[in-house]
Order: sequence, then C-alpha cells, then structure tokens
Amino acid sequence: MQIVRNIPKLKPRAPGAHKGDFGRVAIIAGSLGMSGAAALAGRAALRAGAGLVRVAIPESILPIVASIEPSFTTVPLSEDSSGKISPKAINTILDIIDENDCLAFGPGIGLSGSVRLVLETLIKQEKLRLLIDADGLNNLSKIKNWPQKNKANLILTPHPGEMKRLSRTGGTTGTEHRDYCGAQRRRNRRYRRTKSLHQQNRQSRNGHCRFRRCFDRSYNRSCSRRP
Repeated sequence: MQIVRNIPKLKPRAPGAHKGDFGRVAIIAGSLGMSGAAALAGRAALRAGAGLVRVAIPESILPIVASIEPSFTTVPLSEDSSGKISPKAINTILDIIDENDCLAFGPGIGLSGSVRLVLETLIKQEKLRLLIDADGLNNLSKIKNWPQKNKANLILTPHPGEMKRLSRTGGTTGTEHRDYCGAQRRRNRRYRRTKSLHQQNRQSRNGHCRFRRCFDRSYNRSCSRRP
C-alpha cells in the first residue's frame, strides 16, 4: 500500500493563461444560519486551483455569502419556508451543471425532504461529476436504494459517522475507526461507480491506529494506515 505523505502541488501556470483554463466548479450549499459553510466551500475550491467558482445558495443568504469572498460568483436558488433549497430550484441547478465541469453538493445545506428531492435528481444525471459532502451525505443516506439510482460519477467524502449512515452497518464508533479504510474499500466494491475519498487523518480512540488519507483506486492511490 502507498502512504500519501504530501498533497500534490499545482503545476506552474503559463503567463498567458486565464481563469477559464483552469476548470469551472459549481457548489450547491448553505441554508439559513449556515451561510459560512457555503462561503468556506467556495474559498476551498479557489485555493485548490479552480479557475472559476460559482456558489449557488438559498436566495436569502446570498448577500452574506457574496460579501465574504469577492473571488467567486453567486447564484440565488429558490428556498422553502425554513431557508433550505426548494425543489423549485432544480431547473436553475441543471442549468448550472451545463455551464460547469463539476458540481459539489452539501456543505451547510441542511436536512429536508426538499433537499433530498434535489439530490435524487442530481444522482440520476448521467456522467455528472458530482462530489457530495457533509449534509449532502446525510441526505443521501435517506434516499432509498440510492446506489441503484445513481448514474453520476460520484465522489463521496464521509467521516466514520457519515459512512455508517450510508452503509447502514450499525457498527460502533470504535469499530468504524479501526476498520475505516477496510470499510471504504468494501463500499467502493459494493457501489462500483461510486468513488470515495477521505483526506483527513484520524486517530482511533485507543490510539493504536492513525489513518492516513484514503483514496479510491481509480485515483491510482490506495488506502493505508500507520501504527
């Protein structure tokens, strides 16, 4: 197994290059009271090297998110009475998909039936490059038979608790930490088209195992752990 010790650095950019040469990322995020999560996700995409970043959020929090970071653009989405994204936003989101290279879904988005309807529509989009994180994963876990419904190229970023809900293993937290990478590999085999990625080092409760970064084999990296 390969231990990933360093995150690959961005290649130097040509003097004549412009922002359109470095990818277009759209992020569906945020809800009333969770505007910071959407802004941080947008900033993270910029810091990762994306040339153009669009953050689509419920319209009531757009002024807050737009004021935090001037380097990404924002898109207002229809929302329900609780300040979460409404199914009425789906046409706007589908238009966003056509204009960008990939889509991230979930930071601060909250849990609701409306959000799940939007997410279920997204996973049915063939060849969509879709990363699901945070509350997006918790909503995904409540969509019945979601692996069978999925047609998108998924990247999932679960921590152990989120992965427990996704896989419905019912294991204890300690067990999940001890066999976190093994569970990742089993999930990859079970869901086939789903790529899972976890980049945060984690320490088990008993201190015996520190997990390094876990990558799906399609990234030509494997999951490893160190004593």
